[in-house]
Amino acid sequence: RLGAFPHGMDVVSAADYFALGARANAFLRVADFVCVLDEYRPALLEHLLRVKLAHWERSTRELAARALGVVGKRDRDWTRTTALPFLLDRALSPALETRHGAVVGAAEALLALTPEDGSGNAERRSDGVVDGGPAPGG
Repeated sequence: RLGAFPHGMDVVSAADYFALGARANAFLRVADFVCVLDEYRPALLEHLLRVKLAHWERSTRELAARALGVVGKRDRDWTRTTALPFLLDRALSPALETRHGAVVGAAEALLALTPEDGSGNAERRSDGVVDGGPAPGG
């Protein structure tokens, strides 16, 4: 029983019944902890990208987008080369749920790519909007 899964006891300890009971906690805290473990990160990121961002329920799509922003920081190369192109393509889908998930997912993925030290051009305002300066041509 022991040793069958890499970091099994760590995952079981972090992902107990109470930690997973609140969806926001499961998506934002537990998923972030699990993504620290290299063995689980690719599958979790792909599931958020391909399944949860196209979920029929709006709040699940929005929570998945927030989670993508949190855990996408752990693999910025994947976020830039896999997630963003996939999401931009999905933003043209005829299905409203798919388009919505793609747009909010792309927004959070872009935020995940901004430098932690604030050295990027964009700054997050107090209302959560990203301000990168004047619009082109304006």
